[in-house]
Amino acid sequence: MRLLLSIMLRSSLLAALLLLPSLPAAAAGDPCAGQSPDRCWAFRCPPAGTQVAASDGSSVEYLGVVAGDPRICRARASAPGGGPPEEISLVFGVMFWGSRGDVEAERRAEADRIAPFFPARPGHSITISTPSSRTTWSLRGIAVENTPVGRRRVVRITQRFEQPIPGQPLTIELTTYALDAETGAVIGGEVETRRGREVSREPAPAMTRFTVPAERR
Repeated sequence: MRLLLSIMLRSSLLAALLLLPSLPAAAAGDPCAGQSPDRCWAFRCPPAGTQVAASDGSSVEYLGVVAGDPRICRARASAPGGGPPEEISLVFGVMFWGSRGDVEAERRAEADRIAPFFPARPGHSITISTPSSRTTWSLRGIAVENTPVGRRRVVRITQRFEQPIPGQPLTIELTTYALDAETGAVIGGEVETRRGREVSREPAPAMTRFTVPAERR
C-alpha cells in the first residue's frame, strides 16, 4: 500500500495542474447493465468497512461516499511502519485529497474532469491537457486474476502523465491502478517512469489482507 499511498499523493499534486472547465458528471444508474463484465465497468466507492492491507504494513479502510457525491470516496489510510491513520478522500477511488474542509469544490471539479472516462470500456480513453502538461486515462483491461486473496475480477486503469520541460529529456509517468471490480477497492498497481531512454518500475507491495462487509461477499 506504500505504492498506493504514493500514487494517490502524487495524483494530488497533478490535480492542481488540471485547471480546466468542468465537464458534465457521469450519468446516474448502472450504465453497464446487461453488458459483459469484461467489457464495461462502472465505478462505485467500496462499501464502508472494506479494508485492504499490504506487506509493508500500510492499510486503507474505506468509509463510504462523500455526502452528495458518489464519485468521491471517504477513507482512513495508515502509512508504512505505523503511525496515526489519516482521513482522506479519493476522487473515483484513486485521486488523493487530504481531509481539509476547504477542498470540496476542488474535489468536485476534479471528479467532473475525470467523469467522462467512466464507465470504463476497452478502447476508450480521455485526455486532459493544460499549457504545460497532458494526462490520459485509459483502460488496460478487465479480467479474472489470481490474487493473494483468491481469484477476483480485476480492473486495470492507467494514468499517463507528461510534462515536457525545455532542455530536459521527456519524462512520462505511467501509473497503473489495479481495482477489485466487485467493490472498487484498489488492491495493487505499478508506477513506470520513462525518462528519455531510461525506464524504471515500482510495483506495489503484496496485498496481505482484503476484507469486505458480509453483505457484499
